[in-house]
Amino acid sequence: MFRYGIWQVFEALRTGPFLATPDERQRAAQLEYHFQTLCQRFVFALQQLNGLMQELVRRTSPGEPLPDATMALNFQAECFADHVLSYLNTAVDDIAIVVALATGFSASKPSLAMDSMGKLRRPESRNEAAFAPIKALLDETDTHGSWWDLGFTRATGARQLMVHNQHLVAFQLSSGPNGPMEVRSVVMSPFAQNTFACTDFFGLLRDVLSGLFGWLDRLEGALVSQLQAKVNGWSPRPTCPCLLLPVGYPAGTTQYDREYFPIPLCDDSDELPWSVSVQSSDERNKA
Repeated sequence: MFRYGIWQVFEALRTGPFLATPDERQRAAQLEYHFQTLCQRFVFALQQLNGLMQELVRRTSPGEPLPDATMALNFQAECFADHVLSYLNTAVDDIAIVVALATGFSASKPSLAMDSMGKLRRPESRNEAAFAPIKALLDETDTHGSWWDLGFTRATGARQLMVHNQHLVAFQLSSGPNGPMEVRSVVMSPFAQNTFACTDFFGLLRDVLSGLFGWLDRLEGALVSQLQAKVNGWSPRPTCPCLLLPVGYPAGTTQYDREYFPIPLCDDSDELPWSVSVQSSDERNKA
């Protein structure tokens, strides 16, 4: 399973007695659906990258040129990688919108559209009274090396460079003396003014996601407490919302490798690698 507790806040606004008007509740329902869809596509893209990396290593021999079929796999992987942080960026913006709804900011100041994490992080926004319970969390994102700094800071974050500064993800296969084939992943641009010293795309994702997911756990706690204070007797789900893996139910066995599947593990999770097997419709019919 891929668990994401912050979904509880989206669900609460759609189903609970927190929003005053039908328009607000409809917006909450649309936002929840959008966030779920983004999370599925984000995890699917990482899942595909994870499989493509392993297949590239299996198909490649030291000192031999890449056959056409393997080159095609490499192109697929690079295209998926280019989109991963864009999906994540849009999901983070959805979280900013749900924060504005859950705290009551959107209802109190409908003329001020809080539709991105960039806007929510502005000093004038985080000092709004409605955001007092999460101001410390917003202040954390200013820290050097935070998930926001690594992934989204204007002009230097990985997603910003890929969108605005012509950077691309590239995968390079290599092996040491008598060693196994390995995939090296870099973020590079021959044209950008600002270079980005990243020799490990999956390591970068791991750092961004470990920081973000811990931050979201604390954000979820703050927002759930605020919702409970608004409506006596309401409580979140007893279990964390989740997506079942593998996303897309590809037939066969999907193996999640620690090197190429950088989503942080929940407490008490088994260590990677995991293998999940799915029967094809033909196999299910025969059974």
